[in-house]
Amino acid sequence: MSTQNEWKERGQRAVGAATDLATGLFRGLQNIGPRIQANQYKPIVEAFCAWTGLMAAQHGRLQRTELDGFRHFMLQNREHPVFGGFPLEELLDKFRNYAIKAFLEETEIFHTVLNPIPQDSEEARLIITGCMNVIYADGHCDENERLSLEQLANRLGVNTDSMARKMGVILPAPTRPQPSTPHLSPFARSATAAPPYPATPEPQPYAAPQPYVAPPPPQAAPPPPPPPSPAARPAGGQPCTLCQGKGCVFCNQTGYKG
Repeated sequence: MSTQNEWKERGQRAVGAATDLATGLFRGLQNIGPRIQANQYKPIVEAFCAWTGLMAAQHGRLQRTELDGFRHFMLQNREHPVFGGFPLEELLDKFRNYAIKAFLEETEIFHTVLNPIPQDSEEARLIITGCMNVIYADGHCDENERLSLEQLANRLGVNTDSMARKMGVILPAPTRPQPSTPHLSPFARSATAAPPYPATPEPQPYAAPQPYVAPPPPQAAPPPPPPPSPAARPAGGQPCTLCQGKGCVFCNQTGYKG
């Protein structure tokens, strides 16, 4: 198993190899003729600073080793045409600003800056070289860095294993499957990350509503019982003077006195 010191030594060799490899790439850029003129270097610089800044942001913060690795790369290549026309501080500011954009997950800019870069070109290999230089500045390549690098290389049509051999390092095998269509994002998401939305509950069987049954109408109050019919007038009876023959308790409801 590789120790941290071994990784550090490999990283230092990678930084030196990246500088040597970049020298060859720049010579290629000098010889490709009118396809790239001096005023066309800016898109290459933007893409280079954007993706090296993104690689530096994979740990969730911009580490000193990665910033120093970027500065070292630029100092070693100040005389070459792509970077020579840009002040060092401007390049460092671009690098930092793109790292911040990666922290803020402003994904669209990282897609856009790659549009002017031809597939499998010297410019594409230059960007991959710079990213690997930043990745190995701290001595190793972790899972997030490896996945993001492979997604970038797929987008640019560059073989990362071939580039790594030229730099004297061996990239770790990806521990997560690559998507069939590369999806570029500022961060390689963890496989155990929580889903962005809660799981949809299982659908329940549909139950038809019960038909509406109107309540019964209120019952009318029963009519009062009719008063008892007066009894037949008793023989020799006189009308009751209290109820005038209508019937009361004193005449036993007959209306007559006995």
